[in-house]
Amino acid sequence: MLTFYNYIKLLDIITVKISLLMEDVIKYIEFKEKLKKLNITQKKFAEIIEYNDSTIRKWSKKGEVPKFVEIILEYFEELKEKNEIAKKYNIR
Repeated sequence: MLTFYNYIKLLDIITVKISLLMEDVIKYIEFKEKLKKLNITQKKFAEIIEYNDSTIRKWSKKGEVPKFVEIILEYFEELKEKNEIAKKYNIR
């Protein structure tokens, strides 16, 4: 679950790094693999980061995704791990 605190933290990370990462890219296939691992559709991801789905489709055509997206996905992976650990040990 994305709490308000985690959402703010995510925005801070993005704000600090976005200008540096706009020029860097990752392969689209890596992006799709990470989405699959997180069980998030491309359309849902677009909603989460408040991007138009057509922008995501353009990444597909180019075969490249801005590097800042990888940082967002890594953060989601971290949150998922923490949630799984919390559930396993009944931590709230």
